[in-house]
Amino acid sequence: MKNKIIIGTANFFNDYGLFKNKVNHKEVYLIKKYLKEKKFLLDTSFNYRNLAKLFKVFTNYSKYIIKISLNKKNKNKLEKIFQNLKLKHNIKKKFYAILLHNTEILKTKEGRKIYQELYKLKKKVAKKVGISTYGAENIEFLQKKKLKFDMIQTNGNILDNRFFQFLKTNRKIKFKEIHIRSIFLQGLLLYKKIPKKFKNHFHNINQIKIFSKRNNLSVLDLLIYHVYKYEMHGMVFGVKNKSEIAEIFNSIKKIKKIKKLEYNYSNSNLSLIDPRRW
Repeated sequence: MKNKIIIGTANFFNDYGLFKNKVNHKEVYLIKKYLKEKKFLLDTSFNYRNLAKLFKVFTNYSKYIIKISLNKKNKNKLEKIFQNLKLKHNIKKKFYAILLHNTEILKTKEGRKIYQELYKLKKKVAKKVGISTYGAENIEFLQKKKLKFDMIQTNGNILDNRFFQFLKTNRKIKFKEIHIRSIFLQGLLLYKKIPKKFKNHFHNINQIKIFSKRNNLSVLDLLIYHVYKYEMHGMVFGVKNKSEIAEIFNSIKKIKKIKKLEYNYSNSNLSLIDPRRW
C-alpha cells in the first residue's frame, strides 16, 4: 500500500519542536476518536517521555513505529529493552516496526553486531526493522556493507528534495518501505506569519503560498501533493489537533484528482531545510 498515513506523536502530551505545539490530553482523545474508523500508523520513539501515556490511549500496538537511539550503555541491550517494554505494558502483539535512529553507530566496530541484534527483534517484537535518518545520510555506506533493512524513514518536502533526487540517481537501492517525515518542515511552511528567525527565507516560503493560491489549492494541499506524487509507502504528519488531522485526510482525497503541476522550489540551504540547524 502506498502513501500510508502516519501520525507523528512527539508533541502528544509534550512541548516539541521550534514552535512548542503541545497536544493536550483532551485533544489526544479527540484525535483517537476521529481515527477510530481510519487506516493509520503511529510514529513515536522509545526516547520520548510520553510513550507510556501513548500506550494507555492507543492500545492497538501493531500500529506503532518505534524509533530508538542507541548509546554506549544500551547498544548491546536492544532485545532486552523491547522485551521489558512489552512486559511492562502487557503487550502481546508485535509492533509495526522498530527503527534505529542514530545510524552513525552502525559505522562503529560493533555496527554489524547491532544490526544482527536489530533483526533478532523481528522474531519476537516487531514485524519490520529499519532506520530513521536525514536525507540520504549513511544509506550508501549501509548498502556497501550489505546491511539491508525493511524500512527507512527520512525527511523530504517541497523545499528539501535531497532524498527524492538520491533515489533517482541510485535506482539499485531498494527498501520494502519508505516513509517520509518533515512534510511541513515542522509546521514552518504552514505558518501564516513567518518567524523572524527565517526572515532571510521569506521569499522562498512566500512563493509556495502564491503558487498554491494561483492553482486553487491550500498550502497544505500542495505540500502533501509534493510528497504524494512520489508514491512513497508512508507519510508522517505532525499535528496540533483533531481538525488538522481531518484536513490532512480531506486534502489527500482532493490531491488524488490533481493533474501534474509544474514547479520547482528545491532549496539547498541547510539553515532552512535542516531543523537540526535551527
